[in-house]
Amino acid sequence: MIKSQAQRERFLGGKMLGMRQRWEKESNDRYYEVYLVRDLLGWDLMRAWGRRGTSLGQVTHIPCDSFESGLALVEQISKKRLKKHYQLVFSVEKRSH
Repeated sequence: MIKSQAQRERFLGGKMLGMRQRWEKESNDRYYEVYLVRDLLGWDLMRAWGRRGTSLGQVTHIPCDSFESGLALVEQISKKRLKKHYQLVFSVEKRSH
């Protein structure tokens, strides 16, 4: 089990730059995305949701103390989306080499 960010970086072969996940619900064309990115002040979790094919939607930002705390929030969001019958469309992690 990977317990620290340093272990995670060694496992992945580089420094973590961020991650992105997107869920979609086919029955009503809704989407939900999260971006976990490092900024000047630390880690930031951006959430975006709306309806595909429109310019309507919302975005919120949640500051995170660490990558691990942001990842825990992503896990909570993922469980909630799957419970509401959204399907995970993609999940991407970005890292430096």
